[in-house]
Amino acid sequence: MITVESRRAEELLSTMNHCFPHSLPEAPSALPPKYRSPLRPKRAGGVRGNAAREIAGVARLAVASLIPLLALLWAPANVKAVTFPDQAERLQLIYAFLLDFRPVQAPLRPGRNELEIGLDLTAVPDIDNRIGAKAEPVEPPAVIPRPRLRYLSSGGLMAGATYVPGLEFSGYQADLAGGEVGFRFSLGGTLWGVRAFALSGTIKGAITSSVVDDEFEVNLTGADLLLGGEFGAWLPYLGGGGGNAETTLSVKSDGVMLKTAGDYSYLLAGVTLALEGFRITIEQSRSEDFLDHATLGISVVF
Repeated sequence: MITVESRRAEELLSTMNHCFPHSLPEAPSALPPKYRSPLRPKRAGGVRGNAAREIAGVARLAVASLIPLLALLWAPANVKAVTFPDQAERLQLIYAFLLDFRPVQAPLRPGRNELEIGLDLTAVPDIDNRIGAKAEPVEPPAVIPRPRLRYLSSGGLMAGATYVPGLEFSGYQADLAGGEVGFRFSLGGTLWGVRAFALSGTIKGAITSSVVDDEFEVNLTGADLLLGGEFGAWLPYLGGGGGNAETTLSVKSDGVMLKTAGDYSYLLAGVTLALEGFRITIEQSRSEDFLDHATLGISVVF
């Protein structure tokens, strides 16, 4: 049985709908479709369409949640060496990277047999030579020189070598030998180079103390890949590689022998100015996440 109040409410609602047929909004959200949550299904469509939209919404939210995590993983670690083992390992790797046998030349277009005699000058950045709590006034040389011999065949093969026969420079004595082999080729308008190298030697000098000379032994092996372009005499290039480093640092002041071994990686970019009978290269390297250094290469071509 319908009461009088119920009949009056029905009459009032009927009158409002008759006078204002479009005045009342529909119950669903008034937001445009593009602002609705991806997890909220629209009224139109069946159960299968709603399920597909829900799955797509979950996938988008998952990707959005992974972006900060990936950015954190790919960001440079910038870990500081704060303990004695950290300091020792970091210092050995820094010297190993500065002595590493990097390409210091763009991948050249094959075409003729060439012999290069050159000199690499690696700039030494500021180095914290401290191992332990005591800071020593050690001043390494501003540059590390290294002679280089390289042969390029007309078919793209490359072979090179370096040798420092116990020479003394700026208070340091170096006895180093290294070699490299590679292959260079052109693909479309780009120039490519693949290379493998090895270097071994000993450095004697003020590494951790300014009073006595320490001894640093290094053995490096690795490989890299280069990609370059050709714009007249200018050959810009970039690349990356990695290798294995085994080092031993004999700290004479403390009678301690420190060893480290492990894999490493690096990125590099540079430009070569190739003139008739003469080449100049500037190469910037980033080794791991804690060492940036540049090398100038000058060579005469026969």
